[in-house]
Amino acid sequence: MEEFKYLIPEESIDAIITNVEKLREIENHLRHVFSNYGYNEVLMPSFEYVDLYTKLDCGFTVDKMFQYINHEGKNVAMRLDFTIPLARLYANSANTGEARYSYFGKVYRKETMHKGRSSEFFQGGVELMNKSGLQGDKEVMTMIQESLPGISLKNILLELGSAKFYNRLLELVGNQRNELEDILRLRDISEMKRFISKNNFEESTEYQSVLVTAIVLFCASGTGIYGSITAGMTGDHSILLAKTILDLPTALIFACVLGAVTCVIAVPQFIIFMVLFLLAGAIYPFCTETMICDFKACGGVLLVATGFRMMKVKEFPIADMIPAMVLVMPLSHLWVTYVLPFVS
Repeated sequence: MEEFKYLIPEESIDAIITNVEKLREIENHLRHVFSNYGYNEVLMPSFEYVDLYTKLDCGFTVDKMFQYINHEGKNVAMRLDFTIPLARLYANSANTGEARYSYFGKVYRKETMHKGRSSEFFQGGVELMNKSGLQGDKEVMTMIQESLPGISLKNILLELGSAKFYNRLLELVGNQRNELEDILRLRDISEMKRFISKNNFEESTEYQSVLVTAIVLFCASGTGIYGSITAGMTGDHSILLAKTILDLPTALIFACVLGAVTCVIAVPQFIIFMVLFLLAGAIYPFCTETMICDFKACGGVLLVATGFRMMKVKEFPIADMIPAMVLVMPLSHLWVTYVLPFVS
């Protein structure tokens, strides 16, 4: 008697009993976590119109679809993913507020055949609709954190995406948009490194970092600000003259990296110091010796942070620290006037 061996297409894969048991165990764990957060499980159809995927520009191309023409003469594809159909479900519902969906099931995509790769695979997940901002992100991240212990996986890679960041990134690369889209879609790390190297993005970032450091050093240094205020209050310009002598070799060093742009820094520097000089007379009657000392100390801390940034020891956010120069005197006054008498 001739023996027949029935095979399945190479795009498919059989699941043995032990694998099914583990799959159901993970599925039940995730279903419990999702339910605790108020996510309603939905069963989506296995077939969708091809137009649903292609007209939304969601990254799915026709060559990835298992499709056929139905009795209406329309192109129908097997389910490629759950996100787009769930978006359709929400858009067609009467709900205009928040919606929480969870799902489990198979998706079908044509993939390049090689060992361990299948065109039929199982997905489980959630979709949080119409809850923007950090609260929505926090909810999903917390749920992911609770889900991971029950999955029993090692070396988990968590990928976070932002549509705003993605669109802005494509705007910045200009006419190389299509190339970057392909790299991001394929998640090709080696191509991304080549793309960054080809366009000198690392050098551009380094240039911007040095430029910010130079602006802070020249325009927001304690010596310059204190010297401007002192000159306006007392007419003593010695501190500003000393700063001028120190700034000359510093400017030459920065010019080796920044070029002629270094000269332009003199414009914001002049504006800031001139405003402080003119306002010094109005500020002086409200300043105490303690406030001035705290102001100088704050400027010193800012200079130390700038030095660490220049030496690449620590990338302090210098630009974010500049408002401290404005806040330090009022805070010093409040501390000495109200807090110290209360605690002493």
